[in-house]
Amino acid sequence: MNEEKLCEIINDYADGLEALAIKLKREVAELAKRKDQPKQKTDSPADTEEIYYERQTGQKGEFEKSEDVNNPRFQALKQTLQSHSGKMSADGYFIWLYPDGKVIGRKRKA
Repeated sequence: MNEEKLCEIINDYADGLEALAIKLKREVAELAKRKDQPKQKTDSPADTEEIYYERQTGQKGEFEKSEDVNNPRFQALKQTLQSHSGKMSADGYFIWLYPDGKVIGRKRKA
């Protein structure tokens, strides 16, 4: 390999590194902008009351489980959970929808 070709390869490599550094700086600046923006509130209003829950204890401690499928509030909460990918925080609880889509669990946040 001649010296001219080697210089060309090194120059291309340096250009690539420079492009990566510029992209990295832009991404860091974008993250810094997002950090300064107010965060969305994680607690959303959800009607978790007047739904029958059964207390249980699992590997991670005590929680409540509901299969109150005939209750309109259960159905409304189920729809809300589905719009939040099956889990959310509300009313001081972490609430989730079981994979079968028929059971809702909730656990008081510490």
